[in-house]
Amino acid sequence: MKNKFRGTSSCLALMIALSGSTVFAQDAAQTNGSAADAPKLELDEVVVTGSRIKRSNLSSPSPVTIMDRSELNITGVEDVGDLLAELPSVDTSYNASTSYGYINISGLSQYNLRSLGSTRTLVLVDGRRMVGARHGGTAIDTNAIATDMIERVETMTGGASAIYGSDAIAGVVNIITRENFEGFKVRGEYGFTEDGGRERYRASGIAGGNFADGRGNAVIALEYVKKTPVYSRQREWAGDCNYNETTSQETVDTRALGGYTRLRCTDVSTYIDGIRLNGGRQWYDRDGGFHTEADTGIRLTTGGSYTPGSGNGGGISQWYDRYTQLQQYGFDFVKEAYQIYAPSERFMISTKGRYEINESIEAYMYGSWASADLRNQTSPDTLSDSDVDNYFRYGLSEDGEKQRVEGIFHDNPFVTDEMLLADGQDLADIDPTDYFNFRKRFTQVGPRSTDNLRDTTRIVVGARGTIFKDWDYDIGYTWGRTLQTQVEKNQIHFRNVAAALDLEEVPVSDANPTGFQCADPEARSHGCVPVDLISKNGLTTEMLQWITGTEHFRSINLQQTIAGHITGNPIELPAGELGIAVGFEHRRESNEVFTDTLTQNGLDGFSAVPNNGGAYNATDFYGEIFVPLLRDAPMARSLDASAAVRVANYSHQNIGSVTNYNFSLDWAPIEDIRFRGVFARATRAPDIRDSFSSARGTSFSFSQDPCDGLRADGSGVQDRFSAGCLADANVVANIPGGGAFEGLDDERDRASNRGNPGIQPETADTYTLGAVITPTALPNFSMTIDYYNIKVDGAITTPARQDILDWCYSGTDTKWCDEITRQDAGQIFTINSYPINAETFKVSGIDAEVKYRLDLDDQFDVPGVVNFKLLWTRQLTNYRNYSQTDDAGNVSIIKDDYIGEVDVPKNRARFSVNYANGPYYVSWRTTYRGSVITDDNFADAFEASGDTEGAAKYLKIGDRFYHNLYLRYSFGDDEQYQVYANVDNVFNSKPPFIPEGVGGSSRTQSYTGYYDGLGRNFKIGMKISY
Repeated sequence: MKNKFRGTSSCLALMIALSGSTVFAQDAAQTNGSAADAPKLELDEVVVTGSRIKRSNLSSPSPVTIMDRSELNITGVEDVGDLLAELPSVDTSYNASTSYGYINISGLSQYNLRSLGSTRTLVLVDGRRMVGARHGGTAIDTNAIATDMIERVETMTGGASAIYGSDAIAGVVNIITRENFEGFKVRGEYGFTEDGGRERYRASGIAGGNFADGRGNAVIALEYVKKTPVYSRQREWAGDCNYNETTSQETVDTRALGGYTRLRCTDVSTYIDGIRLNGGRQWYDRDGGFHTEADTGIRLTTGGSYTPGSGNGGGISQWYDRYTQLQQYGFDFVKEAYQIYAPSERFMISTKGRYEINESIEAYMYGSWASADLRNQTSPDTLSDSDVDNYFRYGLSEDGEKQRVEGIFHDNPFVTDEMLLADGQDLADIDPTDYFNFRKRFTQVGPRSTDNLRDTTRIVVGARGTIFKDWDYDIGYTWGRTLQTQVEKNQIHFRNVAAALDLEEVPVSDANPTGFQCADPEARSHGCVPVDLISKNGLTTEMLQWITGTEHFRSINLQQTIAGHITGNPIELPAGELGIAVGFEHRRESNEVFTDTLTQNGLDGFSAVPNNGGAYNATDFYGEIFVPLLRDAPMARSLDASAAVRVANYSHQNIGSVTNYNFSLDWAPIEDIRFRGVFARATRAPDIRDSFSSARGTSFSFSQDPCDGLRADGSGVQDRFSAGCLADANVVANIPGGGAFEGLDDERDRASNRGNPGIQPETADTYTLGAVITPTALPNFSMTIDYYNIKVDGAITTPARQDILDWCYSGTDTKWCDEITRQDAGQIFTINSYPINAETFKVSGIDAEVKYRLDLDDQFDVPGVVNFKLLWTRQLTNYRNYSQTDDAGNVSIIKDDYIGEVDVPKNRARFSVNYANGPYYVSWRTTYRGSVITDDNFADAFEASGDTEGAAKYLKIGDRFYHNLYLRYSFGDDEQYQVYANVDNVFNSKPPFIPEGVGGSSRTQSYTGYYDGLGRNFKIGMKISY
């Protein structure tokens, strides 16, 4: 019974199909002994895990990449996601370098297949879903899985919704945990980087054993990991606009290129420590000194531009000169406070057990709890006159009756005489309606910080066994919860600052020593006091209490699943046993979000997040069949066919039933080669955020009012907008006699997102065609090569605000007019958006995997075993299609091609060679990422201009190779002690210069979510096993 369940549980663990290269899943990398101890090739011992149907051979059609415990050990990763990131088919959605600064996703580790996003890659644990990590989402956090508990990780590409259900569009990652573990292992590790920062501490242990005469087994694992931050000031390349490995780099401004994004290098900010006034003509520096443009010859502002074809003259020189000047007075926020990698602490506990009740029933359980605490900080908060002006213009009332606070008024009690004189004011006759524009960084308040705590709990209980002699069953219940608590400190309360600048004069008294008070009585009742934004350290305790705030966010994701299936071989066909599996799954997903008043109203200038939530149910029924067609026939050593169908019913509005299916064929004409192919229909159902979220994310966005300039006869605007604007009574009512309507031209409006209850699932058609080569003339060698093609229709996307305005007033889609509100004066007040099915994604390419195990003792009479492994992916297509309307109202389909851009190179590869000889083990692995360009739109502009010099500096990024070394020595009577060391990024490859604004680049002027930002780093460790 025990042996049977060991095989059966592997079948039940996941539904992805095993590639021919799985023959070497247990490669010599696992061995510590001599070559004689190396595992031999035994095909009949391998159990196919790609289906619920048991199979005794390797005739499964879907390609799978397997990374077992040996690869977890030699890579030295603390997070299984970091291991996945080395696979050529895997892309990063969020990791420690990309997620920490974003609200609600801080600290997440999420990965995806084929650059299609984490929502289209299904990650499982032991073949079962895990609760989503982000509020209202289904993508999991790989940080929440203890690595000591992992047996192997299997990655299948291509649609798998017929087997697994929703989200398996790009493929499936299945993390298989240990079972039947016996013994005790503990280890400790310490890691550090050559350039400083990112110290890593790890302590873990796992223990397990059998009980009840082998009828039961229990295992428990504990793990603690701590990582310190890396600040940009610790890396010479970070935020340095003049840094490059070979040549000087500055920046590019491509706003002239059809409004395309500005490429900028922002190593110095004009939101200074002090206060900048009137567009940089005057300012107070960090020491309280007053300066003017007339005195210094410097205007504290950015400028300059670079257009392809202009070479390095003019714009670039002007731009760089200005930034050189700014370094004296500007705030270098990148070097002072920016974190490339945020600090984190994680503690995890996992347990797993089984007990054979009788020959027909075995009970099992799995439990895990993971607590991850990530603390990050960034530069002190900033404020400008436009921030407070917009909050009075939009944040308080739609009727516009509140006084607008357009800046610091000249009669403000903290305004100095030197400010007024520099602004041309007569001190004897101050105009109280005139004001100073300003920009300020609140260094007195301190850096903004976020403490993000995420607890993930998962419990699985069930029973499995055999009935009716040879029919296997499995039924189980899964409960999972993610509890996220986020606290953001030192945020500036924009609305409170606005109220503290809207003052009225009162008699001087002890309560009002300045002779001014906040004009709004309601604000005064809540503690409003005038604030000093000008003087050095001029903010008193009362002022700080009024203008600063702490945001609180709490989210609870809850997942409950009951699932079961039965599988068997009802009849014997001439070519083998017919295999059948049928089953069901009922799943409930729910989410609740709780926030404080500051967060609900977005009063600090960040996105507003109200209390909200939602839930849905999904009930699936599925069936699978395996039909052996031929065996040992001419040109058909084997020929097998498989098919699966899954019907899911969702409680979402207007979705109802969704059907997924696949068909596959596996043909081996001879023993040495096998051909395989799969066609699959896969889906991704909308998650809670997509469907049920309340209006959230209220912030300011830039858009242009299509009705700006409208005259009573319909002229003054584009022809396609004329009728729509004339139909808006609020716009028409505000056209002055003989004049034109004044909208907000390229100004800010309030923007929010909400869910769409009527949204439909995404659908994808995927197919793979490939071959598995295992030549008998070359034992221990295998090669797979597969072509993949995935097309996603009805991809869920959220329209931009400008598109909503254009669709409404052009008549293209007038339902969006309901999402636009205007003030009584006619100006746009809010624009709401929600997800729709509107885009198409297409990816295709070729995967190859080569493995070879060389027994040196057998071949060359030299002790040891060498294993070679190569993974390679060639991307052929990667683009999205979306519709666009030009000024004449013509609708066209735009193809946005990502292939060859940052994070989507045409070629990726991973090569490893491992040598094992007795107690000695050495591994070398190399990760390759092909050459790319920063952005294809930018490339088109360079090509059109013929500017080859500019393209070489700002466009092209060369190949990247990362080399990693692992050494291990085992000792003791039973080699129960191991000491080991890792050196990653052996040759200290630096990330490339990527101007902020393209290619995932941040203010560090690179993309460390894709290119290594740590540099050469080291780890030492010891493991003890009993």
